[in-house]
Amino acid sequence: MLSDIAEFYWETEDFDKAIHYLNLVLKLDPVDIGALLRLGDIYFNTEKYKEAKKYYSKIVDYYPKIKDAYYAEEMIAKCDEEGN
Repeated sequence: MLSDIAEFYWETEDFDKAIHYLNLVLKLDPVDIGALLRLGDIYFNTEKYKEAKKYYSKIVDYYPKIKDAYYAEEMIAKCDEEGN
């Protein structure tokens, strides 16, 4: 339910509200991959690369062998390219 609300706000580009609901998801499940990915994407898209890298790094740490970890590694590299 919270993830669905966060996704709605992501799609409507109301990132502050999306972040709020995604953080609620992480309070219930600190390793929720969907919330971690979406937070990384929000922060990347809003040019907050240090924050984005933090969430992408958690995915690599928690889920090193799934395809989302490869995506997260690519995004970490992009954050580094942007200067953070």
